[in-house]
Amino acid sequence: MNPCFTEAPRVSLGSVRRPHFFIRVFCTATAVLAAAVAVAAPAEYYLRVESFSHAEPVSVYSYVTGWKGPLRSGSDAVTHNWIESGACYDRVCLGLLHRLDYEVKASRDTAALYHSVRNRQTLNPGQTYDLDLQIWHQSSRGLRLSYRNEPRAGLSLEYGISFLDAQRLTDGRLAGRATASGPGDYDYDVQVGYFYSEDALFERSAALPKGKGLSIDLSADWHINDRLSVHAQVRDLYGYLKWDRAPFTTATATSDTKSFGADGYVNYNPTISGVEGSGDYQQRLHPRALLRVDWQGSRNNTIGLGLRLTEVKTYASLHAERQYPGCMALSIEIMPIQRALGLGVSCGFASFSLMSDTFRLRDAHLLQMNAALAYRF
Repeated sequence: MNPCFTEAPRVSLGSVRRPHFFIRVFCTATAVLAAAVAVAAPAEYYLRVESFSHAEPVSVYSYVTGWKGPLRSGSDAVTHNWIESGACYDRVCLGLLHRLDYEVKASRDTAALYHSVRNRQTLNPGQTYDLDLQIWHQSSRGLRLSYRNEPRAGLSLEYGISFLDAQRLTDGRLAGRATASGPGDYDYDVQVGYFYSEDALFERSAALPKGKGLSIDLSADWHINDRLSVHAQVRDLYGYLKWDRAPFTTATATSDTKSFGADGYVNYNPTISGVEGSGDYQQRLHPRALLRVDWQGSRNNTIGLGLRLTEVKTYASLHAERQYPGCMALSIEIMPIQRALGLGVSCGFASFSLMSDTFRLRDAHLLQMNAALAYRF
């Protein structure tokens, strides 16, 4: 441990049940559903995969593999990933759920300096950078229970609650200033305060925390008339994760200790002072929403507008769908601001769609993929 740090008291909150409990509950529920099938009651098994990623400064691939490649305008990033598989009986569904979410809000100077340093680019001596970085991340799995009903003709509601067992955490902020003092050298002074499962800044060795929590979601489908319909969905309408023995660091980091590589670029071992420890922490789950308005222009053709709302950005889209004889339907979706194009296909029990802002997916700054399967007994 760095001698400038003060070790905070460790808080013991007891053990957290492991996900085996959820698996046992799921298997029990599935057995009940299977028994319902045996007595000729309708049941449906389903799989849903939803993934949305957008990285402004570099491509999504580069964002997670070292920030190589050209730097574009913008500095924020977001990814939301949801995989759910389970069974439904009548109006009730029970499924296993996996989630992975990242949200990053950064100043333009933060992205520019980080990109220059990672790519060993020449700095402009005397240039200053206002640094501000906020990161929110969670990875969890658990059980989701949902219930569907129709309070009135044309209106369908689904209420969901997820019981989560969490594995990964990052939640906090870095702020300060840096100044380029040479073509390959810069000085900085930053304040850091964050909770984490892995210390990406100072490489502190700490035991993995344990988290558990819940999330409530709501969706609605409203067929206003024969032509106009609205779909709305809110994930994490209310949600939290309670972390047991979550590592944290509150510190000031400066560039007083430095060395230079063979290429003349500075290498840092930051001088840091502050407090590090572990304790209980309640992480708020960030709400996000989808809104879709459809207009059926003819029997087989539908057009509409869509909105995706996140804590980082709001995304607007236009879409169209054509229904063909039998079960086949083809769709197209455009996000004009991000210049992204998506194509989709569905047929009864299965659907798949993919959106990107380039045909070369490795260079994509925006990637969206949705897939669904349903099998009814």
